[in-house]
Amino acid sequence: MAVIKMISLSSLMLTGGIILDHTANNWFKWWEYIEKSLKMCLAWGYLTGRVPVPNVESDPVSAYNYSCNEEVIVVFLRMKALREEQQFMGSYDKPADLWGSLCARHQKELGVYT
Repeated sequence: MAVIKMISLSSLMLTGGIILDHTANNWFKWWEYIEKSLKMCLAWGYLTGRVPVPNVESDPVSAYNYSCNEEVIVVFLRMKALREEQQFMGSYDKPADLWGSLCARHQKELGVYT
């Protein structure tokens, strides 16, 4: 298994960008923004579940980095959402679980979004 390194989010990603706002019907624009942003720092796989969880016994460094990366991604997603969405996200600590729930929450209302 490959060694997992700590990801780094550019400071440019932390300011500006698109903020998820249910009342603005901007889910698909936000989704695209998040996808592009996380692909640039090689973190998209955490949302899709494609990054395997390292074994803490055989590779403690990768396991630690993986855990830190998950935390960074969840915080990034919360930063890019309004309070209502942040409250929804608050119960999740795994990016793939959070992303799946966000997709289910927003894509079930496809007629609402343009």
